[in-house]
Amino acid sequence: MDEVAEFSKSLLKSMAELRQAGELLDITLKVSGRKVRAHRIVLASGSPYFKAMLTGSLCEREKEEIELKGIDDGILRTLVEFLYSGNISVTEANVQNLLPAANLLQIKAVTNKCCEFLKHQIHIINCIGIAKFADTHDCKELYEYACDFIHEHFKDLCNSEEFNQMEPNELANILSSENLNVDSEENTFEMLERWLQYDPNRRRAYVPKLISHIRLPLMSFKYLTNMYENNEFICESVSAKEAVNRALQYHISEDRSKLMGEKKMQVTCRRPAKMLCAVGGKNGFSATLESVEIYHINTKEWVEVAPLSFRRLDYATAVHDRKLYVIGGTKTKIRSCKGSVHRELDSSVERWNPETNAWTPVANMLRCRSHHASAVFHGKIYALGGYDGETYMRSVECYCPLTNQWSLSPPMLKSRSFFRAVVANGMLYVIGGCGQDINSVERFDPDSETWEMVSPMADKRIDFGVAVLHNYIYVVGGHNGTSHLSSVERYDCNRNKWSVVASLNLARTGLGAAVMGHKLYAVGGHSGSSYLNRVEEYDPDENRWQVIDKMLYCRCNLGLEAL
Repeated sequence: MDEVAEFSKSLLKSMAELRQAGELLDITLKVSGRKVRAHRIVLASGSPYFKAMLTGSLCEREKEEIELKGIDDGILRTLVEFLYSGNISVTEANVQNLLPAANLLQIKAVTNKCCEFLKHQIHIINCIGIAKFADTHDCKELYEYACDFIHEHFKDLCNSEEFNQMEPNELANILSSENLNVDSEENTFEMLERWLQYDPNRRRAYVPKLISHIRLPLMSFKYLTNMYENNEFICESVSAKEAVNRALQYHISEDRSKLMGEKKMQVTCRRPAKMLCAVGGKNGFSATLESVEIYHINTKEWVEVAPLSFRRLDYATAVHDRKLYVIGGTKTKIRSCKGSVHRELDSSVERWNPETNAWTPVANMLRCRSHHASAVFHGKIYALGGYDGETYMRSVECYCPLTNQWSLSPPMLKSRSFFRAVVANGMLYVIGGCGQDINSVERFDPDSETWEMVSPMADKRIDFGVAVLHNYIYVVGGHNGTSHLSSVERYDCNRNKWSVVASLNLARTGLGAAVMGHKLYAVGGHSGSSYLNRVEEYDPDENRWQVIDKMLYCRCNLGLEAL
């Protein structure tokens, strides 16, 4: 410690010793009949509240004894001692009284220490209370921290007494958040329903207001229909039933973009994606990439991030809880002695956290798979079909991030490889690929745990891109066994009908597709003559593709996800 800092510390210590000895004291603070003596200069130096009182034009300036209201005498004594020592102990026993008092006296250092203490104490059982406490005392940083915790752990609040006791306006603020961590909008409604059922007679009056914060068009047609016909809270409210009916109209409309504008519907998913992530792939016959790059919607630039832990091909990718998973595929190694490429099937899975820019391994799949597909469905990651080194498979397994375990699920009806999987309208769809019929489509119903065939695509396709936009499934480009495709088809889940939309500007296979905002992106691939770093953006309102910013690297058979 330098001499100046040492002097400051000794000066403060000397003032404390003078106070303890009762020397030069010139002010007495009185609370509930009890008195705390101090030096005016110390109080005014450490607290803007006391500075205004003792140096301004207030009558207290001339008084030797000042009575304070709204503060506990023990807490006042603790705060005065802090002004002399710079030390204070924040505990569960005193924080609820200490923070308001520090706020009142404008002792910011103590307020900040109390807020930091509460941040470390936050839990499912007290997060709502801490948010209310912080809001009451205008602790904005603590309030935002508590709200972020509530949004992140929203699904876990259902067993919290604080959740059951929430006021309607408090719940409305949470339900309206873009950042709720829910697997589906059905989960959001089920949380609302739990709150209503806690005191149904008193709370049913709030259904019209609260249902307006549920993004009904994002629910499946089947779920909405059941709500409309059977849910007691919906059936008893004319306006709530009308809202559900509008969402049903959205599902069956052939012009959903127009309906969105007319009805001012909220059809954007919670926690909307802010970046595209392009993973690995290849840019030569034996040139396997381990690099990863991301495209930010705000900066409109591609930036390289941490690479895969090893080179792999023919894997699947998925996003769960804002983390990117790379699943299975073929591990590639260059044999240094011969310069040849060695490939072997792999069952490993790794996960990228964008906050830390680091990859970590998670549990391996039950079996090796390459050229398979994956999708996130009901909070689990599904790995479907693919090639095991001998045959094309129809087996399905799913991964639970909570338990870090894989388990078997009902197999698909057909064996598939080089295909895609996607979730739409409450169902899991698998589309095209190598197998018996490469234009066929089947879907999995989680209620009956059965697969069924639906309308096939117009074109046969392998190695295409797939994504869901405004509840339509889009399949983009690919290969039909004869030529590279630029065509794009769109599937209406409720009508069980495929239609053709605007084609890509350039035919390609091995591309990735993803949705960000209200746009569809087609990235990378191979044109038949060259590997591509080309990116095209599709606007469904204009039914038009345009070329935008190129990737840093050409990539074919890449993984592409929106985070």
